Amino acid sequence: MITKSIIINELDLKYSVGISKIQMGLNSLSLEDLFKLIEDIQKDKKGSMIQFFNDELILNSEHVFNACYFTIKAFNNGINISNQKNLEFILYLATKRQIKQSLNHFGLKSIHLSNK
Repeated sequence: MITKSIIINELDLKYSVGISKIQMGLNSLSLEDLFKLIEDIQKDKKGSMIQFFNDELILNSEHVFNACYFTIKAFNNGINISNQKNLEFILYLATKRQIKQSLNHFGLKSIHLSNK
């Protein structure tokens, strides 16, 4: 796992980002159970965000860290396009401001889910 703590002084904000790759095996949780677990964690830990995305076009870990930074900054400055941080993150990850285009590049596709 790659982790980084980030401080935004002008917003008096400190947060951490962890990047990890998971692969689901035959004996692992079903996708429905996994998504329910993620939803429960995000509800229980206010301010947390767990996001799955297609990593084929990721340049490096800084690419992900920058997308997190700009997502948080957009919400704090009220310039976010989406009302969901998860979707705003995908927009910054794709460096596009069109939701459909961003999801086409970095969203999970059914092939990713069927391959676990």
